[in-house]
Amino acid sequence: HWDVDDSSESFSRLMKHITKTTRFKPHFERALSDWRLYSKPEGLIVADIGAGVAWTSALMALRPEISKIYVVEPSKNRLNCAEAIAKHFNSPREKLVFIEGTFENPKIPESVDIVSLCASIHHCWDEEIPKLFENIRSMLVPDGVLLLSNEHYVNRLYSIRLFFSWIKHFPNRSLNWRTPPDPWSGEHVRFKYELDKIFKREGFEVEYFPLEGNLCNRNAKWRWIDRLTWTYYYAILRLK
Repeated sequence: HWDVDDSSESFSRLMKHITKTTRFKPHFERALSDWRLYSKPEGLIVADIGAGVAWTSALMALRPEISKIYVVEPSKNRLNCAEAIAKHFNSPREKLVFIEGTFENPKIPESVDIVSLCASIHHCWDEEIPKLFENIRSMLVPDGVLLLSNEHYVNRLYSIRLFFSWIKHFPNRSLNWRTPPDPWSGEHVRFKYELDKIFKREGFEVEYFPLEGNLCNRNAKWRWIDRLTWTYYYAILRLK
């Protein structure tokens, strides 16, 4: 579904994935509609870091408040797809600047009003975070904002959930009070208190906005244990 070219079939697969299979697009659009992001009615500059195939950048380019978006992604293949996706969305091509960059070296050439990380920070390894936030602080204008969207956190009850899962599968599973990062994708399941500590350490104030339902599977049953321990959210952060 991420492999998009100029064909309508490939774009239809992407749209099915982000609108029907998952809640990626509606949850991102909810975040993007938040008035707190827009300090002025036009001329805003955005850095979309870890943009993937940049469907998020294409949607942001449709906003009249935004005049330029730096689309930062380390994969050349995904940046190629990003060009095609922008065309499918009829996004103004002149607003989009594609950069082959990383969390640690985003290569943004000017200050920006908004830094956007959509479904990105949970792929960021702990050792990468200080440099990422150093870059964000250096690129944001004084009243700029950091938007984290399509993200998740767990609360302390999640450890109890893991404990009971361990009992259920004993002795075939070792006890772990947290879910370790995925070694291939780098996906992290972080506790909210861990995120709070990170943001405080990096000099940001954060406001969380919880979202309903399973982000990654629209048809999955959202069980009571999921509601109790797991939260999907977007957040807006400002420098202290």
